[in-house]
Amino acid sequence: MEKVSWHVIPSLENLEVDWEYTPENPLGKRAWARLSNNDLYRLLDADYIPVRIVARTFSDKGYLLDISVKGLAVLVDKAMKVGVLLDVGFFLGRYKVTAKAVVKNSNCFENNYRVGIEFIALHKEHAAFINGINSSKIYGHKR
Repeated sequence: MEKVSWHVIPSLENLEVDWEYTPENPLGKRAWARLSNNDLYRLLDADYIPVRIVARTFSDKGYLLDISVKGLAVLVDKAMKVGVLLDVGFFLGRYKVTAKAVVKNSNCFENNYRVGIEFIALHKEHAAFINGINSSKIYGHKR
């Protein structure tokens, strides 16, 4: 039997696909997996995780709602302007995380504000630790 190359095989005329394939993304529209506060509280054996937020014109304290290696969501008392540069700091268990960040969104949420913050300078060690916690959630381990 003689081997045939794909280039020799003729295409089928009038062959059409009636659907467009798009792979499912388990994260929805998000590019990065996020850990919710409930997952963090369970993994770190904490009731809440305070977050210190410092900008040029104000400082505030909030509570962590979710986190990924790209950013976090924090519950605070006051709205924050989109684009404001921040320094954020918090503890994940005994591990201190600090980063430069920027406010991406701020929405009213049950008499408070849910502020989405994107890391713009997160140390590699901090990112690795956050990824490690995410792995702990996925594989069912407790730190």
